[in-house]
Amino acid sequence: MSYRLRETPTIKATLPEIADFMEYQCLKDESKSYSVTSGVTTMGIATDEDFDLENDYESDIAQSFSEALSEVENRKAHTKGNYPFNAEANIIKLDSSINKNIKIIYTFLLLATRENMNSGKTAAGIDGTVLFEKLCAIVLQNFFGKRSQSFVFGTGSGIIENFRNKVERLLNNLSEEGYTLRIPENNLNREQDGKLDVVAFIPFSDRNKGQFLAFCQCKTGTSWRNSITQLRPDSFSKKYIYPTFYFTPITIFMVCESFYDNWEITFRDLDGLLFDRERIMEYIPDEIDNNLLTQINIWNNAVMQRDS
Repeated sequence: MSYRLRETPTIKATLPEIADFMEYQCLKDESKSYSVTSGVTTMGIATDEDFDLENDYESDIAQSFSEALSEVENRKAHTKGNYPFNAEANIIKLDSSINKNIKIIYTFLLLATRENMNSGKTAAGIDGTVLFEKLCAIVLQNFFGKRSQSFVFGTGSGIIENFRNKVERLLNNLSEEGYTLRIPENNLNREQDGKLDVVAFIPFSDRNKGQFLAFCQCKTGTSWRNSITQLRPDSFSKKYIYPTFYFTPITIFMVCESFYDNWEITFRDLDGLLFDRERIMEYIPDEIDNNLLTQINIWNNAVMQRDS
């Protein structure tokens, strides 16, 4: 079982789990810092009175917490500085100079990874998975460049509609001439979203077929690895679009989690682009919709208040 909020990492915890634990404790602490000493103490390996980093450094837990500081430094490098923490001499500290939007968004990705996103995804009446889909749409548009466009296809769109209407809205947004909805023999309305959450594309003014398309699936929490092959843009196109898209959409999978284990194996299984927490943060645009930021901040505060 992966580390979750309001729990303590186990002795088998990975470095990303321990780093997430330290980040969360740092956010909660009044000093906005958290030390290796505190981490080891919390896990019951030592007490504040008898802990000596030099003498206990060889313990597996002390070693793991120390190495987690290197993980923190890597995160800062891999996000091009869009990261709200600093690692300093056995301590992780909140960077007071960081842009507040970066802190809000990174906190959201951290919480949406370590909260139980089955029973706890809704906070203050706001669905965290919906927020993540909206955020992913913004990130993808920034990633593909200023002429790109994106929209939420799944439940995060805020539009109450059946699957047929979702596909029709997809075709209308793409503004390519000559595509129509294909109705399969089975009941189209049984489908919810075809595992498709966000669509990104780069349009041509001529509206001819063959523009760049990307289909994205978004996952919060840590139990997403078995879902990585569910979205099949080629099958989606053949099943629901007539004629089949000239340009087969590329597959993108976006997760809140920061991870390093089996990255290449996971990437091969995906057959597309994988965005983890660091890649998402790297492509956060300078300006983000204020309403979305407000909703994310409210959700963050409500989740953290569950510790009270």
